[in-house]
Amino acid sequence: MQGQEAEWAALADVMSSDNPYEAMQELKTVVRADMFSNRIAGNIFKLWAKAEDAEHINLLTINNDKVGSVETISEATAMLVSSVPAVPIAPKILGKYIQDEAVKRLFYKKASNGEISNYADLAAFTEQIEQYQNFDVDNTDLITEYREYIGREREYIDLLKNLKIQAETGQMIVIAGRPGMGKTALATNMMSTLTLQRVPVALISLEMRRTEVFERMVNRMLLEPKMTQETALEVFNSNLDVFDIRDDVRSGIENIELEIGRQADAGKKVVVVDYLQLITSKGVSRYEQVSDISRRLKLAAMKHDVLLIALAQLNRAKAGEKKNRPQLTDLRDSGSIEQDADKVILLHSDDYYQENVPSNVDLDLIVAKNRQGGQHTFKSFYDREHQAIAVRKS
Repeated sequence: MQGQEAEWAALADVMSSDNPYEAMQELKTVVRADMFSNRIAGNIFKLWAKAEDAEHINLLTINNDKVGSVETISEATAMLVSSVPAVPIAPKILGKYIQDEAVKRLFYKKASNGEISNYADLAAFTEQIEQYQNFDVDNTDLITEYREYIGREREYIDLLKNLKIQAETGQMIVIAGRPGMGKTALATNMMSTLTLQRVPVALISLEMRRTEVFERMVNRMLLEPKMTQETALEVFNSNLDVFDIRDDVRSGIENIELEIGRQADAGKKVVVVDYLQLITSKGVSRYEQVSDISRRLKLAAMKHDVLLIALAQLNRAKAGEKKNRPQLTDLRDSGSIEQDADKVILLHSDDYYQENVPSNVDLDLIVAKNRQGGQHTFKSFYDREHQAIAVRKS
């Protein structure tokens, strides 16, 4: 049976069944109108899908301008009559055939357009198909789920020692600053803090080698009392199951999504991405690309129930405005980063704009957006030599 033959057979089978309404309800559990390759058959499906009883699913009801012209309706009538199966077939069987054919067409279209050229593309397509084939619209458990949500014991993750920056899994935090302001230092400090707390964490680095990232984590540990290079290495060696640093992930958003999922499957609760604007997407403009990347990172955090920390660049300060404190509007390439993030932390230091930047600077961590709390500023101290960030002593 060819694709369009199955489409007409499915509709004819519904129409000729003992209870067309029930048959249509069954067909709707596996088929949507956009899965029909024949536009007229798809129009009839849409019309019958809205029927409130069996009396509205027959040849008379397709005489409707939503199906097509008079000639089109005449042809459709003939197709339905000639397509009635000799032996009744369960609507789901024909519906599944229609669904499979729709998936094949979608695959061929993407492959011919060059959108599926490697394993990562194929994996992303497979995930898209899972969503395409998802017909679960049951809303009956919403109240139960909500009661469980508000009644659960929330696990807040402390991201920095002595700084009350907390978050939950499923959220996305954006840490943004101008070049050299300390974004990666803050991320590696968080990595060290979480590792010592035995909170599983991973960092995906698109800019630095994993040894460079690890060096920053070690340097941060050397500021702890009685900590030496050797004891720091011993600490990390005993926690190798807790943290992971990846510098081998390709920059396409599909690859990043796959790695986030892999880390979540390995038990990681926090995933850091350094940094957002280095990720690539297939949008037409850079604005569209970054918007797509930002949204997909947020969805990945929700899907895999991890806390996602995305580092991001801010636009460089304008001439004559060097010491202006950063704002959300300074987020580079896209305003959707602000929209998708649960928290946005902007980094700022007046010392950064001195002609000779000192090795130790005051650094403000400005919580410019906080979906579950207020806006405030943490006063911190940034040791640029050791890449360490700590509470500023007043």
